[in-house]
Amino acid sequence: MIGNRVVTIVGRSGMIPGMTSGMTSGPAHILRSAFLGLLGCMLPVIPAQAQPTTPSVDHPNRFAVTNAHVARRFFQLATTRRVDIAIIGDSNTRGQLISGHEDGMGRAFAARFGTYATRVDPVAGQGGWVGGVQGMSSYQISPFLSATSAPYWVSKFVLTDQFMPRAGAWLPTGAMLGFDMNAGMILRPDHTIGIEGPLRYHLTDVGLGPASAGFISLSAREPWPAPVANQFASAPSSWTSAGTLGAPRSRSFDIPPGPRGTGLAIVPVDPALDRYGAGPFAPIWHRLERTDRPTGTAYSPLWYGGGRSARDVCETFSNLASVDPAANQYLVELTRQQNASPVLLVHIMHGGNDANFDVPSLGSAGPFPSNTREGHLDNILCIIERVRAMWFEMRRPMENLYFALGPYHPRAIAPEYQLAFEAAWRDAAIGDEHVFVVAGSMLSTAQEFQARAYFAEPTDPAHLSIPGYRAWGQAAVDAMILAACPGDFSLDSRLDAGDVFAFLNAWFDGRVTADFDYSGTLDAADIFAFLNAWFAGCD
Repeated sequence: MIGNRVVTIVGRSGMIPGMTSGMTSGPAHILRSAFLGLLGCMLPVIPAQAQPTTPSVDHPNRFAVTNAHVARRFFQLATTRRVDIAIIGDSNTRGQLISGHEDGMGRAFAARFGTYATRVDPVAGQGGWVGGVQGMSSYQISPFLSATSAPYWVSKFVLTDQFMPRAGAWLPTGAMLGFDMNAGMILRPDHTIGIEGPLRYHLTDVGLGPASAGFISLSAREPWPAPVANQFASAPSSWTSAGTLGAPRSRSFDIPPGPRGTGLAIVPVDPALDRYGAGPFAPIWHRLERTDRPTGTAYSPLWYGGGRSARDVCETFSNLASVDPAANQYLVELTRQQNASPVLLVHIMHGGNDANFDVPSLGSAGPFPSNTREGHLDNILCIIERVRAMWFEMRRPMENLYFALGPYHPRAIAPEYQLAFEAAWRDAAIGDEHVFVVAGSMLSTAQEFQARAYFAEPTDPAHLSIPGYRAWGQAAVDAMILAACPGDFSLDSRLDAGDVFAFLNAWFDGRVTADFDYSGTLDAADIFAFLNAWFAGCD
């Protein structure tokens, strides 16, 4: 209904981005011309409504995205198969126990594409790596030790840099696990994987020789403080540590769907079957897979450091050996449960701490002061080059490695640095068909964050609250999706008549989201701009 007239729209449907073609010829072209002509006759009588021009998370700006066609290609993959995303960032990566960009961005990608697996988690996290981001934590307690105390053939798979995921637990020879052990991988009920569905637990450990007598007996149960008898599944048999000395291997067991009470814990003992564990055993990485989801994303950390900058990331990756067993194994773990040739999006979210460091950049084009546009660009390109080198060394398809730069949240302190760093990101994306950019300065303001309590504290604009991380993640992903396929107004992965009706309803209701050209005014130009985008498709 437009005014007092009924308009019938014959739409088209298809998975998007990239699953539909433009309507530029034949009957589609006739339909487009007729419909636009009808609107042209009717719209002059419809009063325009003024809208705010200030950036807001309520109106994600698709123009904040540079190289939207690159984002579109990655999202095409996420709608048809499994893909992984790995974040590189500062303390905001894991701002609080169940918070940070791992939570906010992870949930936003999951809301759009679904979650096919949890993050890749250290079996025995150390320091910040044991955080419960996105409702998940991993830890071990005595008698497990850090894998750094294990023999060399185990410890070589431990990432020694404090800012990379430090994995590895070591159960010494003769150490026994009690039936009441509650440590392991623990998921809360609200994890985006959907813990009541069919799951598969994956564990990577290191073989300790053909005669090794160590073993663990895995089970899935309700987490502490629930009784250990609240058990959901058992591994078919105990997992022995006997195997090729110093060789990692991945093993799994299935957990059938069903109610999970207060959550889910995967532990290395099995009270229901009277099975326990004994050293030596050397687990390093684990994750859970949702077996009934052939598409979607998983969001894992790759690097994070409080108070650190992109220069520190460049330094870390530059110091890795050309073939680093621990780093390479982690990249293997990130993509192991995919169902086609490995695809990885590296999400780089630096730019907050970088303003504080004028030390020389470390990339190949420098040195420049790291807090300048040129220096930040040099450090960002260094990260991209080093990750690409690791990917190449592992003989992974280079066309399957993508990079997303930003968005960093707005802060009232020294906003000129944010603009300079965003310009550096756009410089990095020029001519690169595997890099896209999201500019945070075009998505919101420090004033909006302050008013909505999105900062962790009113006096701490450097970190966000849990609602802040989640709102920022949703705004960022919505901007990416709208840039990749502007006609998908309803954000449901389809181009059909529903998008047209959703847009027109928003326009007539005077909603800011209908300001399609971001002019600050609702007028006929918004409708024509939207319809042009809708008819153009998302190829």
